[in-house]
Amino acid sequence: MLSAFLIAIFLLGMANLAAISNASSPPSSSVTISVYVENGGNQVGPSAAPVVYVNSTSGYTVSMFTMGSSNSNMVTIPYGTYMVTALPTNTTLAGKVYFTNKKMEIVNVDKPYLNLSINQSSVSAQYTPVTIQGLNGQTATILFSSMNGNVFNMVTTSSSSFNTYLPSTGEFNAVVYFNGNPDNGVDFYNVMVSSTGLTLDLNANSYNYYGTVYQANGNTVPAVKVLVYNSTYNIYSAMKFNSASFFVSTSSSNYVLLECSGCNPMNITGMTGTHKFTLYNLSSSVVIKYSLGKDLRNLTVNESYAIENNTPFPGLQSTGAGYLAFQEKSSSFTNDVKMMLANMSTNSYYFFLANNSYYNLTGNVSVKINQKVQGDLFANVTATYYNNKMSSSDYKNLVLKIFQNSYRFLQYKTFVSYSNSTVSVKSASSTVSYSNPFEIYPVSSPQWVTVNFGKSQKPVFMNSNLMVYYPGIKTTTSVLNSSSSNTVIVVPINENVSINVSQTLYNPVNGMYQYLPPVSFMWNVSGKILSGSNVTKEYNISYKFTNTVTNIHLMATDTSNLSNSTNLTVLALPSTDMPYVNLTYNVNGKNHTLRYSPMGKTIMANIVVNQNQAVKFNAQSSSLNYTYNGKKYSLQLSYSWAFPNYTTSGFKASYIYTVPSVKAGIENSYLNITSSVNTTTSVMIMAYVNDTTPPSPVITLQNMNHTNVSSVLAGSPMIVTANYSSDQYYQFSDLKFNWTFRYANGTIMNTSSSNFSVIAYNPSASSWNSSNWLIVQFNILTHVHIGLQVSNPNVTAYSNQSYVPSYTGPKLQVTSIYYTGGFTQGTTKMIEVNVTNDGTATARNVQIIVKVGNSIVGSQTFSNINLTQNQTKSLDVNISFPNAGSQNIVVYANTTSQPYFIAISGEYSTSISVGASPYKVPLVIAAIVVIIIIVGLLYYRVTQGSFPTFGRKKQQTTMPSKPKAGEQKPAEQSKSGNKKQ
Repeated sequence: MLSAFLIAIFLLGMANLAAISNASSPPSSSVTISVYVENGGNQVGPSAAPVVYVNSTSGYTVSMFTMGSSNSNMVTIPYGTYMVTALPTNTTLAGKVYFTNKKMEIVNVDKPYLNLSINQSSVSAQYTPVTIQGLNGQTATILFSSMNGNVFNMVTTSSSSFNTYLPSTGEFNAVVYFNGNPDNGVDFYNVMVSSTGLTLDLNANSYNYYGTVYQANGNTVPAVKVLVYNSTYNIYSAMKFNSASFFVSTSSSNYVLLECSGCNPMNITGMTGTHKFTLYNLSSSVVIKYSLGKDLRNLTVNESYAIENNTPFPGLQSTGAGYLAFQEKSSSFTNDVKMMLANMSTNSYYFFLANNSYYNLTGNVSVKINQKVQGDLFANVTATYYNNKMSSSDYKNLVLKIFQNSYRFLQYKTFVSYSNSTVSVKSASSTVSYSNPFEIYPVSSPQWVTVNFGKSQKPVFMNSNLMVYYPGIKTTTSVLNSSSSNTVIVVPINENVSINVSQTLYNPVNGMYQYLPPVSFMWNVSGKILSGSNVTKEYNISYKFTNTVTNIHLMATDTSNLSNSTNLTVLALPSTDMPYVNLTYNVNGKNHTLRYSPMGKTIMANIVVNQNQAVKFNAQSSSLNYTYNGKKYSLQLSYSWAFPNYTTSGFKASYIYTVPSVKAGIENSYLNITSSVNTTTSVMIMAYVNDTTPPSPVITLQNMNHTNVSSVLAGSPMIVTANYSSDQYYQFSDLKFNWTFRYANGTIMNTSSSNFSVIAYNPSASSWNSSNWLIVQFNILTHVHIGLQVSNPNVTAYSNQSYVPSYTGPKLQVTSIYYTGGFTQGTTKMIEVNVTNDGTATARNVQIIVKVGNSIVGSQTFSNINLTQNQTKSLDVNISFPNAGSQNIVVYANTTSQPYFIAISGEYSTSISVGASPYKVPLVIAAIVVIIIIVGLLYYRVTQGSFPTFGRKKQQTTMPSKPKAGEQKPAEQSKSGNKKQ
């Protein structure tokens, strides 16, 4: 802890050293420091890389370093007295391990060159087998510490045995906690290595200490520190619990002490009662008084120490436990303290500078120590310093630099007195009192405090900061107007009123408001000087004003003994004067204004707003005026708003009414406008709130057993219901519904189509699409969009769901057809149809249908054919075309358990060329020949005037050949797949 303190001083003080670098430097010395391991009274070798601190006796760190392999480090420091500290190390020398202790030495640096050897006492260690009994599968963390509390080894293990380095002789401590968390309990042991090693029996402790620790105010402490103290060997072990509860196990002969931050420790050698412990705070302090002479050459330093048991004396051994009582057990404690205090720095370079110049010690240092009981210490140190570079003229531009210390629970209080009434403190880098002597208040970390002086000036009253208080006051000020000569205040009549001027007396030198002693105030009320109970503090009075007008004369004297005065006029108003209301509220960007004169009762205001819409209120233009001596004054008003679940203050407010009146009825809010004389006008704002919360449409699918399902089943009836829809404020019977069913492209599905049908709906509904439930059937396997619109009397909401209807059962798919040769009109011909069952059930009694347009040209049922899932078969069907030419055929397969729309979804289509019947061709040719002959005769008749003679010459005709048969002709590609090759 001390090292952390010294590091903090070092970091915060380096910047200040630069600031005083221009001061006259004291003589310096080159100090060479070495650190050695001492064992059995003999120096056995250099310590392994210890950390070394060099501190002035005032606590300032002048040097900090880690010792290198050469075991020698040189620092250059001014003459003076220093505390040199070497922190513990684990050092291996000649194959042996040594655990060293922290070593602190006071050294007087008074020569140009100085060699300092520090011998750290140690215990030798050996590689030791350790056996743990009673671990029971847990993980244990064991901290081995030396007799002065230094932890030299830590092992975490779940094993019953391990090897580690431990002291070869003597008793030491073992602190054990489990599963990585000390808050679960800690075991303390005083152990010693035997010839066979070390055995820790975790179940062998004879006494448990546990409980909860509280502070004097009744709150639990944030963390409790437990120390187990062995008075026989004067050693201790410490463990911090990160809560107010603790559990430790140790020998009943040991002392167990509890500590919390800033509290006096408690000894709990006996465990009785509720295991509830209360620790009380103690205050330890160091008061340092600096007295400057009139000519600034003389400086007297007086240090007073009042150290209580909860604070160790800084800079001495055994500070790790945190208690003065442990330090006092040392036989040399008093002498060590006296030696430290007597070694005041020979110059003030490290604690006090005047205009960047330091003072030198003169004469002997006086030290007095008083120890009343163990656990406290009172000491007083006085020293005088002299600086021949200073003179009385330096006061006019005086700058002081004082080092203000800080250490843990020790409060450093610093006072500086000076002997010159023409100057006063002008500014400071830390908080000071600005009096004479002025006080430097305690700081959170060690630092230099710079204090600047300036010429004293008469104080000024800043009455705008005057504070008035009386029971029930709502406003922040009762001051109507303010000036340094006269200020008007308004208060209620016949009330006890407090007037506070702590922030009115302004010191122009330091820019501060002064009110603490030695500042004084004198109050003259209506010609009478106030005293006694009316003056609670000089800057505060309590007075009942019974007259309408009261005059007060106030005089004040500041820290520089300079005075000034001011006048106050107090107006006491009756309770009948109430504020006038001017209220504006904004809805939908439109302002509405309500104006009311006070009538001694609550004012009613009606407004209409929408649910969940912000309504902005503004009462800024409200007022209460008072005229005095022909001048009109406006009293300050306070505003408080109370909405159904929200309160606020200020002349503006905003509120969102979340519950409509259909649910909550008329919602009432309140505005109270209170004046600075405690008169109030109230406004009750009655709001009708329109419902803007839409219903919650829910589309639910059910099978015919009224069980909820997640998908649409094609070809089967199912229920589509809105019965799970709801509204936050209306009953289900108050809701209206509207259904829409659409294809994927957005086209509305017509109930008259084969793809969608409404089978049934609520008979009380006016139409099927306004029913709350429907029984529908989808004969389609592509996307279906179901939309539901739900309306309450005010608001409509919409929801939609998209489904791809599913189908379970046989699903026959014609994948291709196959035939050989060509087709002839009127001739029956066999084709081969390939059919696959893509469904989930076996298809029985398969029927193949071949259609041209709406005419069936072939159909055959195969009652002995079954197609299982994913099975494909080729079936032969005879077809005959009644017409010749290009014929577009459609081939599909059906079965009794397969809906028709499933059948046609698996159809196969192609185009086939059909030749004319061969028996009809000659007749056609003959008819054509006859037509040609007739046309020829008619032509001849026209051109020659007579018909030719038939039979003179026989005309020969040629018949076209029949189509060749036997050639293979594959079907064309269909819309549903490739034809079989």
